[in-house]
Amino acid sequence: MAGRASVEFYVGLALKNRNEKEKAQVREEAFVIRVFRNGLGVFVSKLGIEGLVMFKREIRFDADNYTITVPSSIPGTSEVTISVFDKVTVNIEVEKDKNTQRG
Repeated sequence: MAGRASVEFYVGLALKNRNEKEKAQVREEAFVIRVFRNGLGVFVSKLGIEGLVMFKREIRFDADNYTITVPSSIPGTSEVTISVFDKVTVNIEVEKDKNTQRG
């Protein structure tokens, strides 16, 4: 059986080709597996990969309940609270590794 790094490498290649072919970001459903002060750890079960979602703006982090609250960027809409095991939709893109220039 292939190692985890090999699986992630080949899934990354497939995603990169899919992004270039469709000229759009790949969108998939994911489950929140970790909550951080500045983002989320997610698992994309369809692809078998984990990744990080980092927030560039301020969010409220509740370490006791493992939740984050994201304020709305659209006036008149409510904020969103996300917790561990919630299902979210993520945009997936492949970034080049800064050290190896691969990706």
